[in-house]
Amino acid sequence: MAGKNKFEKQKEIEENAIAIKEGIDLHFGAITDPRRSGSITYKLLDILFMTLCAVLSGAETVEAIAIYAKEKKDWLKKFLHLAGSVPSYNTFWWVFVLIRPTDLQECFVQWAKTIAPLSKGEGIAIDGKALRGTADPDNPNSFVHMVSAWASNSNFTLGQLKVEGKSNEITAIPKLLDMIDIKGAVVTIDAMGCQTKIAAKIVDGGADYILAVKENQPNLYDEIEHYFNNVNDSELELAECKLFESDTTEEKEKHGRIERRKVYTTGALEELLPQMHEWKGIESIVCVHSFRTIKEKTTDERRYYISSLAPEPERLGNGIRSHWGVENKVHWILDVGFLEDKLKAKTGFIAENLAVVRHLALNLLKSDKTTKYSIANKRLKAALNPDYLPQLLKGLITPSNKE
Repeated sequence: MAGKNKFEKQKEIEENAIAIKEGIDLHFGAITDPRRSGSITYKLLDILFMTLCAVLSGAETVEAIAIYAKEKKDWLKKFLHLAGSVPSYNTFWWVFVLIRPTDLQECFVQWAKTIAPLSKGEGIAIDGKALRGTADPDNPNSFVHMVSAWASNSNFTLGQLKVEGKSNEITAIPKLLDMIDIKGAVVTIDAMGCQTKIAAKIVDGGADYILAVKENQPNLYDEIEHYFNNVNDSELELAECKLFESDTTEEKEKHGRIERRKVYTTGALEELLPQMHEWKGIESIVCVHSFRTIKEKTTDERRYYISSLAPEPERLGNGIRSHWGVENKVHWILDVGFLEDKLKAKTGFIAENLAVVRHLALNLLKSDKTTKYSIANKRLKAALNPDYLPQLLKGLITPSNKE
């Protein structure tokens, strides 16, 4: 806003406020208000807006959200028609306890499709995350478990769903695939998602897959492991051995760890996999042989995958590596930057609803390119700089309506 007079600044603030409010109404207006109509003082979308602003500015708990709303009341009035006061802690709490998660999740997905459309061939990593703070002390496995879809190129969460436990990811993944647009993408899933029905669903949706194979598919795992174990390294790398191609990468970290990976793949599956016909679209199997050296001690590990992609080791290796970006670019940030693993609230739908808000906030923070600050420092800036928070909120505006 440098160089603008007071009148121009105020006009720009008002225009941005209108556009941001319209963006919220457009993308999240379909959420059903669970409260009785006669007891509503604050609009549902206003409560959602205040919550999002609070989380962008560093609030982690419902109590912190309520404190933020109280202390930033005058600033919030630039965007909202507040009648002298702001919602209490109890109001925020009950709204997020009662909102149907499917409403909020579906609105999130539609917003993500509009703001960050997928590029052809983009990787979509589907992975689960436990909200460990929500577990009952006497039952450590009672935590809320979420499955998310993350686009690797745009570094954008596309959607998420709650499941009752790790084993139920098998039923949640198809529902998540139904919610998001996967056409033209490459979907990567860990071994829990290595199921014939999930592979078929991905192919039917116009996408390709790379699925990790472990002992939960014993016959498939044994066949692939036996095949690669019976061909030694020198044979794998022979130029005239047309069944295999290899791609080698090496990474060195600051703390002295060296990791080298060799990727082998073959498309000669007819004799290798008797059950090949069960896996729709399968074109290749993959072996990733990793060597890790720490303080001059080297260990190695082989991991196996099936894919509907052609046996091209560089592309398959890149797809496999990009899958784990969801761990350090989403899950790690949520735990360290948003303290998600320590949050204990689980009454009603509050845990999964606030998880969606955190993903929404994280997408907005990562999408902002006006500063190179870390996510934590962007949140600090949003709390301290009244001009920066509206900049983040512009991510709610449909691209065609942006300046």
